[in-house]
Amino acid sequence: MENRTYLAQGEVNFYPLPADADMTGAALAAEGGRLIVGHSETGHNHVIDADRVTAVVVSESEGLRILRLIVKEPTNVEHLRPFDTHAPVSLAPGNWEVRISREYDPYAELSRQVAD
Repeated sequence: MENRTYLAQGEVNFYPLPADADMTGAALAAEGGRLIVGHSETGHNHVIDADRVTAVVVSESEGLRILRLIVKEPTNVEHLRPFDTHAPVSLAPGNWEVRISREYDPYAELSRQVAD
């Protein structure tokens, strides 16, 4: 595995994976030529160009969705918000895992996805 650290765009985290990582899962469908790698409750999603990336959903349960990306050529992850936006994150070619930060609510005794 290359010596890369993880990248973050707000609550969306990108972790490099080795070239031989298991990249099987359900295909993530593109919407308008983009893949939504981080949903926002306000509609200001985190997206990536579908022509440059193949994405699969490895796991999905309440408060947790894990994606794996095969990045074919350098590309940016964009945050679709016209104000107070997160800066683009550049992903190098290779395999990546995407996870959304989670938080624990001790009063409700549950884990949930961090809100954007």
